[in-house]
Amino acid sequence: MSEQVQIIGLDKLIYCLNHLPEKTSYRIVIQALKRAAKPILRTARQNVPKRTRNLMKSIQVFPSKSREFPAVWIGVRSGRRSKFDGWYGHFIHFGTKGFGKRNRSAGVTLGYAKGGGGIKATPFMTDALTQSGDAAIGEIHKSLQHVIVRFLQRNMPKA
Repeated sequence: MSEQVQIIGLDKLIYCLNHLPEKTSYRIVIQALKRAAKPILRTARQNVPKRTRNLMKSIQVFPSKSREFPAVWIGVRSGRRSKFDGWYGHFIHFGTKGFGKRNRSAGVTLGYAKGGGGIKATPFMTDALTQSGDAAIGEIHKSLQHVIVRFLQRNMPKA
């Protein structure tokens, strides 16, 4: 004998899940992404060389302006409106150790200058992403799961 199981309200649950992308707003998704970017932001600030406190404080999270594809960027804020100006962040991240002699006719660089100065590259942003990328993905799952459960609790009819 086979028993039959009937789930009451399944059609309404499917309706709510199908309409979830329409109901979730840009603000909620950006909030979840900003929350997920915090571990990467923290790690990037720790990886900055200690002599550049201004750069450490200028690393921030930027929301995208596109409503179709919500995203966040983690980077150095610079300009007039920023309290801490980290305009030189790319010099520290990529380094300024110049290439040495050039073969000008072929346009090929032959290597680093032996006695050349410059700043050694310290890729603090790349290291931060590799060190705490998994924590960010876990945080996205937790925050979006929380949003979906809250949405379903509000929109599911009570039996």
